[in-house]
Amino acid sequence: MNLTEQAAYELRIHLHLSEYRLTFRQLLEIGRRCGIAIHTYTEGAAYILEHGFGDFMQYHAFTVFEESGYQIFINERLPDEKRRFVLSHEFGHIFLKHTYAGIMGCSDDPALQNAQEREADEFALCFLGVPCLLKKNGIYDIPQIRALSNLPRREAARLSAYTAQIVKMSDLQRKMCGFCHFDRAYKARKSAARICFILFGAALILVLALQVFFPAAGFRAKLPAGEAGSSPLPAETSVYITSSGEKYHRENCPYLRNRELLQLSCLEAEQLGKTPCKYCFPPQD
Repeated sequence: MNLTEQAAYELRIHLHLSEYRLTFRQLLEIGRRCGIAIHTYTEGAAYILEHGFGDFMQYHAFTVFEESGYQIFINERLPDEKRRFVLSHEFGHIFLKHTYAGIMGCSDDPALQNAQEREADEFALCFLGVPCLLKKNGIYDIPQIRALSNLPRREAARLSAYTAQIVKMSDLQRKMCGFCHFDRAYKARKSAARICFILFGAALILVLALQVFFPAAGFRAKLPAGEAGSSPLPAETSVYITSSGEKYHRENCPYLRNRELLQLSCLEAEQLGKTPCKYCFPPQD
């Protein structure tokens, strides 16, 4: 874990921000608690022009550091998912103690300035996205990350890649996983999906047991002629199904990523009415 991720987690813990998704209103409150003044471009127009910062209004946001403290100016026309990331980016400049030339993150050295911009982006990803919690729950799917974090697609993709790079959890990452939590709606959806999968597995076991003890009632005897041998694989070959899907797949099928799976034989899958996945088993001409 690098120092940028560490700073993001330490700030969350220090401010008791245990809820995974932070709203823009919560971010404004964080600024207030930390003594950071936050203004829209419209609200701060007079100050911006008076101090010669007008050129910086071409950016989504910027931070001014003075003896009296920090002031963040942000474009109020940004969509919610973008302004949350942009404001957290500015927090990154502040809490990572970046250099400043009136504006936080600015430097006479272009390489240093670019490095500080990357660090501020990474701080925002870790602060809003908590990659160690995603890692713990095996969440890498970009649409799912977007749904949980409300990050823009580009940032959600970067967060997915960052999460995949975590190999071994540090003490702080483990602490963060115990401290931070997803909202109740996500937990309810996950629990419901798990219950459905357990019930589906129980039903499958019952069907297979009936075939063992009452062969005459088996599905194979009811299949129309020719259908029993239509599988592209030997009957005993292992395939994978999901609780809600109508297809069976090979183990490495991309459609199975981040899904709860049930392994069974090809014959058993077909007896349950499952058909081959076209990605795994392309139609033969």
